Amino acid sequence: MSEEIKKRTIRVLINSVILFVIRITLDLTVPGALTLLALIPKEGLSIGTALVLILTIITIFLALRIIVDLIRLVDLTSGFIIKYIPGLKGKKKISLTRALKEILLVLILVLVMTIISPILLNIPKFGTWIARALSIIFTIISIILIYDAGKTLYAIFQSTIQHIIDQLSFEKEQNKV
Repeated sequence: MSEEIKKRTIRVLINSVILFVIRITLDLTVPGALTLLALIPKEGLSIGTALVLILTIITIFLALRIIVDLIRLVDLTSGFIIKYIPGLKGKKKISLTRALKEILLVLILVLVMTIISPILLNIPKFGTWIARALSIIFTIISIILIYDAGKTLYAIFQSTIQHIIDQLSFEKEQNKV
């Protein structure tokens, strides 16, 4: 299992770096490239639009790979946590995995909003309103998910601590007898 965690972590880091490099490259080179490509006569789909479309598809593909690897890492990490914390069995195991996935989903929502916000702001007339509305919606969803994950994690760890206390008190009572 530790080998798979190492492998997934390395893949997430490599894909994140590639995604970051593509994002920086797009920010630095696309405006200049588009002005040069604007000089070329165009009909239908322009070369610049095709280039941006291809880079966007590559970026989305890398982001999806990162998300899939992160979900698998959450599963492996929760399995690792469950193995070493006493009292986490059955329903608590599922709850812990769900809580960690909710936290991951909040991070994904923040990343998605960060990526699509500049795109939305470029839409004439309604872009600002759409960006604000999505920002409010994503914030509300994130607050709900964080609250649910926090409540679930609190309940899990509270019952785990209670389980440990019960075991210690049982052992102490046996030592008295």
